[in-house]
Amino acid sequence: MSAPLAQATRFRLRPDLICRPIQIGRTIRWVIRDPFRSKRKGERPADEQWMLDEEELAILQSFDGKRSVDEAYKHCRRLLAPSLLARDSFRHFVADADRHGWLDAGRDPGQLEVGGGKAAGWQPALRDAASRQAEAQQTSGWQSARRWGRRLGNPFAIRIPLIDPDPWLTWVVHRLTPFVRPYRRLLVAIAVGWLSLSGVVLVTHWERLWMGMQQTVLDFSTSWHWLGFVVLVSTAKVFHELAHAFACKAFGGRCNEMGIMLLFGIPCLYCDVSDAWLFRQPWKRMLVSGAGILAEIGISTVALLAWSLAMPGFPRDILCLLIVITSVNTLILNGNPLMRYDGYYLLSDAIGVPNLASRSRAGLQRRLRSLIWGIKALQQDDEQIPALELNDSRSLGMVGYALLSGLYRLVVFGGLAWFLLGQLGSIGAKLLAITSIFAICAFIGRRWLSAVLQAPINSQSKTPKWRPALMISSFCLAAAALGFVPLPNSIRGTASLQPIQQTEIIVTSEGQLNHVRSAETKIAKDELIAELTNWKASLKELQLEGEIAELRATLQGQRIHRVVQTEVPTSTLTLPTLETALRSKQQQLATLRTENERRQLVAPHAGRLVTSPLRHTTLNERTFSQISWSGHPTDPINRGAWMPTGTSLCRIVGDKGHRVEMQVPATDIGQVRVGQTARFQIFTGRTAQASVSNVASQPDQESGNYLVTLQLNSDNALMDVQPPMNASVKATIDGTPMSVWKRVTRWFASNFRLNQS
Repeated sequence: MSAPLAQATRFRLRPDLICRPIQIGRTIRWVIRDPFRSKRKGERPADEQWMLDEEELAILQSFDGKRSVDEAYKHCRRLLAPSLLARDSFRHFVADADRHGWLDAGRDPGQLEVGGGKAAGWQPALRDAASRQAEAQQTSGWQSARRWGRRLGNPFAIRIPLIDPDPWLTWVVHRLTPFVRPYRRLLVAIAVGWLSLSGVVLVTHWERLWMGMQQTVLDFSTSWHWLGFVVLVSTAKVFHELAHAFACKAFGGRCNEMGIMLLFGIPCLYCDVSDAWLFRQPWKRMLVSGAGILAEIGISTVALLAWSLAMPGFPRDILCLLIVITSVNTLILNGNPLMRYDGYYLLSDAIGVPNLASRSRAGLQRRLRSLIWGIKALQQDDEQIPALELNDSRSLGMVGYALLSGLYRLVVFGGLAWFLLGQLGSIGAKLLAITSIFAICAFIGRRWLSAVLQAPINSQSKTPKWRPALMISSFCLAAAALGFVPLPNSIRGTASLQPIQQTEIIVTSEGQLNHVRSAETKIAKDELIAELTNWKASLKELQLEGEIAELRATLQGQRIHRVVQTEVPTSTLTLPTLETALRSKQQQLATLRTENERRQLVAPHAGRLVTSPLRHTTLNERTFSQISWSGHPTDPINRGAWMPTGTSLCRIVGDKGHRVEMQVPATDIGQVRVGQTARFQIFTGRTAQASVSNVASQPDQESGNYLVTLQLNSDNALMDVQPPMNASVKATIDGTPMSVWKRVTRWFASNFRLNQS
C-alpha cells in the first residue's frame, strides 16, 4: 500500500462504544465496553470490555473520521508531548484496537501504514456496523461453538446461560428503592445490632457449636447428608448471586445474563455483573463484589440463632451444616483472594491493581525467562512491553502474589486429584484417574513452559548458546536432587482420646431428677452426684410398712391367744403362714429401699464430672410428646424430668491422665517405632506433645490397621484444659525421613502389582 492511500483513508472510533472513567487507586482509568458483544450470550467479560489509560484513550480519540493513520500518529505525538510516543507502540496499539473492532471505516483499507511503514503480519478487519452484523450472521455457527467451548473450558465451573434478568431486576429495584432509601441508616443500625447479637450467641455457644460441627462432619456418610449438602449449597448460592445482581442494579448497572453453573458438579445460580467495572467509585465495585459474601453471612447469622434454639435432632444438624456452608466455606473459597472469586476482586479494587492474576503471572514468567535467557537477551522484548508490565515483573509483591496463588491452586487441584483418585480407585478405575491427572498436569505445565521457554528476539546474538541449556539442566538437576533428599515424614490419622480412669454413671432405678451436680465440677469420692425420687416407690414403701406393722400385730396377737387358749379357731391363720407372709413383706421392703438407695447416685472415685453425649430426639417423639428430657441430663432445664432406667446421666473422669490410641494403616506401620515423638490437637486448637509407647504386633481383624498407643508428656500443661470425653483428635507421628522418590515408589508398590507374570 502506498503512502498516499494511507493518508487518504479516514478512520473513526465507533460511536456506539461505551466509555466510562473509573478510579483505580489514585489514578483514573477508562473502561471501554462493546455493546454489540454484550448482547451475545455466553461471551466472557474480557471479550466485551477493556481497560485503558489516558494515553491509549487519546490515541483512540484521534481517529475521528477526518485524520488518516499517519495524521493520527502525528496528532498524538503533539497531544502527548513531552512524553514520547514510539511508532511501534502506536502501531501495536492500533492493531489491538483493530482486532477488537473499535474502529470503523467506509471500506476495507487493506494493510494500514503508520508513517509510511507497514505493520508486519497485520491483516486488519475494519468493518462498518452493517458489515459486522452480516459477518456475525454468517459466522453464527462457529461463534456458537466457540462460546460453548468457553463455557465448557473449565470443567469445575460450567456455565449454562438461560435468561436476561435485567427487566425484572429493574422492576424489583424501582419498587424497593422508595422503601429502603429513607430508612437506610435505620437498616444499617438493625444489621449491626443483629450481627452483635449473633456474635454474643457465637461466643456463648462456641464449644457446643464446634462439637456439633465436628459431629456433623463425622456423620457425613449417608446419602441423605450428601443430598442435604447439595440442596443447601444450591440454595445459598441463589441468595449469593441475587445479592450481586441487586447490588449491581441498585448502583445503575445492568445484569445481562443469568443461568446455571455446575460448580464441582453442584448446580448453582450465576449472574453476570460485569457492568460493575463501569462504576467510577471503587467502593461501589467492592460492594458489588462483596454482596454475595455479606448475604451468606446474613444467612449464617439467622441459622446460628435458630440453631441455638433448636432441639437436638435432624433440624439442628441441618442448621449446623448450613452454618458451615455459609460461613467457613464462604470465607475460605469466595473470600480467598488467591482464587478468582469475590475475594480476588475485592483485593484487586482495594490495592488498585486491575487484572491482578494475569499481570502477576506474567511478571513471574518474565522473571523466570530472565533467569534462563539473561537480562540482556530480553532488552529488545522489553521495548515492546508496556512499562506497567515491566514494573509488575520488578515488583516483589506481584511476584509473591503469583507464587502464593500458584501454590494455593496447586494444593486445591492436588486435593481434588487425590479425591478423584480415591473415588475412581474404589471402582477399579485407578489407572484412568492417574492418566487424567497426568494429562491435566501436562496441559498446565505446557502453558507455563511455553511462555517461559519462548526464545527472545535476536537471542542468538545476545545469549550464549550454553546459557539456556545450562539453566534448564540446573533446574532439572535441582528438582531431581530434591526428589532424593530425605524430607521430614509424618504419619497422620485420627486417634481416640480417652481418660485412663473413667466411670459412667447410669440410672439403675427410674425416677424424677430432683438434684444433680453441674458439669465440669470437681467431685470427691462418695460425694452425692444426683438424687432421684419415685412417688410410686415411696407410696409402695409406706404401704409395705403398714402391711408389715399389721402382720406383726396379727402375729403377736396369735401368739398371745395361743398362750391363753389351747385351741385356735379354724378361721384364724396359723403362725407359720403369718411368719412367712411377714418375711415376704420384709424382703419386698428391703428390695424397695435398696432401689431407693440406688436413686442416690454417688461418685465411685474422685474426679471431674463430664456430661453425657447429647440426646437426639426423633420426629415421632416430638410429635407425640414422648420426650422426658433432652440435651444433656445435667442441664438445668432437666430438673424435675423423668429419667428412665438405663439413662447415662454423666461420667466421672479421674485425675490419672488420658490415653491416646491411634489407628495406623499397614502400609505405614513400618515407619513407626517406640519412642518416636507425636502430637495431636484437641477442640481448643492447642497442641499436646506425646511419644509412642506401644505398637501392636498384630493388626485388627476388622479394619486391618495397627493400634499405636501414645503417651502424653508428663510436663504437658495442655491438660489444664480438659478435653471432651472420648474425643476424636487429629494425631501426627514423626516418622522416619523419606524422600519424594521413595514415597512415590512405595505408593505405586502398595497400589499396583508390577511383578505379575
